[in-house]
Amino acid sequence: MQGDLRKAALTTAASYQELVKGFQAAYGPATAAGITSMSKIEKITVSAAQAVAAMGLDTRQTSQELKALFTGDQGPDNTLTRTLGITKAEI
Repeated sequence: MQGDLRKAALTTAASYQELVKGFQAAYGPATAAGITSMSKIEKITVSAAQAVAAMGLDTRQTSQELKALFTGDQGPDNTLTRTLGITKAEI
């Protein structure tokens, strides 16, 4: 898992540490949403980091965006979830 995140850090705007923090932040909400595969959570983490960077957001915000993604929170600081139109009802 860590090796995959290290490789991903070379191809994304997010650092390895940001990806690890994102994965750690996403794990609990993801499993609560029914996603139990660590590999899937890792792929979603990397994809979210890429999306955050593509939207011009600071990649340090990836953890917050991932938590919101798995809970459907569309608060004012949760740009990714609002942009994708994901709601709590869909989670």
